[in-house]
Amino acid sequence: MIIMPETTKETGEGVIQRAAQAFLSHKPGLLIGGKEVPIPAFSWGLATFPTDGETAPALFAVADKALYQNRVNKGD
Repeated sequence: MIIMPETTKETGEGVIQRAAQAFLSHKPGLLIGGKEVPIPAFSWGLATFPTDGETAPALFAVADKALYQNRVNKGD
C-alpha cells in the first residue's frame, strides 16, 4: 500500500507505472537472502480521496475492486 496525500489520480497512476517498471525489471526474480524469489506479476488498484470515497473502508473497497479488474484485464 502506498499513501500519497494531496496527489491526483493521474500522478498516482504515474507513480504506480514507475514502480511497476522498477519491480518487473528484476525478472526473473529478486535475490533475497541469497535465494532467487520469482516475481509472477505486478498488480495494483488505485483510489483517491474524496472522489472514490471519504472513509478508509470505502477507499480500500474501490482500490480492491480496481486491483481485481487489473488482474482480470492482464490475466494475472
